[in-house]
Amino acid sequence: MKFNESIALSTKSPRNIPWYGTVLIAIAIFFIVQMVAGFFIIPILLIFNPTATIDDLLREPLGTLIGLLLFPFLLATCFIVNKFVYRHPVQALGFFKAQFIPKYLFGVLLGTGMILIIYCINVLFGAMHSTLNPDIQWFTISWLIALFMIQGLTEEVLARGFLMNKVSHQLGVPAGIFINAAFFSFLHFLNPNTSVLSFVNLFLAGIVFSLLFYWSDNIWLTGAAHSFWNLALGVLLGNEVSGQPLPGTIFNSTANMESSLVNGGKFGLEGGLVVTVVSLIVIVVLLKLSLNKYAQKRA
Repeated sequence: MKFNESIALSTKSPRNIPWYGTVLIAIAIFFIVQMVAGFFIIPILLIFNPTATIDDLLREPLGTLIGLLLFPFLLATCFIVNKFVYRHPVQALGFFKAQFIPKYLFGVLLGTGMILIIYCINVLFGAMHSTLNPDIQWFTISWLIALFMIQGLTEEVLARGFLMNKVSHQLGVPAGIFINAAFFSFLHFLNPNTSVLSFVNLFLAGIVFSLLFYWSDNIWLTGAAHSFWNLALGVLLGNEVSGQPLPGTIFNSTANMESSLVNGGKFGLEGGLVVTVVSLIVIVVLLKLSLNKYAQKRA
């Protein structure tokens, strides 16, 4: 598979960091930076609520708020490591100014559309039903939307823009896609109610977003698709996001536990067979689009 522009810019670093070194750096960014960032975020929250205990901080909505506030630190670290360790421009992460707004909006439509299709199939099979939330917390929903827009973009920058592109430049695009999809699935391995099928689906989702990024060569588009996949799933529909319920939703969705293989059960829709099938179809479509796109460029 031919290099796109962002992969071509992800040349070997001046420090000659091997591909497995890049994998270790990505793992360190995800886990160590979150621990360090927590030491800054928690004291700040305690200033506004000095009587809060650790148990209070773990309860909703503070637990979700703290988790999401870690992602700006992760995103900033990706930029710093990319620039000062690898000496790569931001374009090597997939950040391009051209048609920024249309591409972002296209990503919004893709992410939202895929989740709504998955949801409608579940409803059609009687595996899921929803009701309007009688107590919509609009303030909570507002910060969930803002922070999920950062969260989705950050995971895409780390897994796709950073890890996939740098590994692809050394080992080739197929290896870059496989390694970053495995990395992406392992990041969510400890999420609540993870099953074998949900783990497989997370790996397939990693391939979907990898191919979307490879085809579009634009992290804004891919980040928007990821963010609004999560927002449509969690904030709009009230379903678990990779096993985790959210404190603010517009609808409340209830899974038919007799159809947990279809709807993902307690993990949420991402752990069901519908997501498996839809992901495989999207992978085939994106692979064909990517091969056609770069074959035409070569010609």
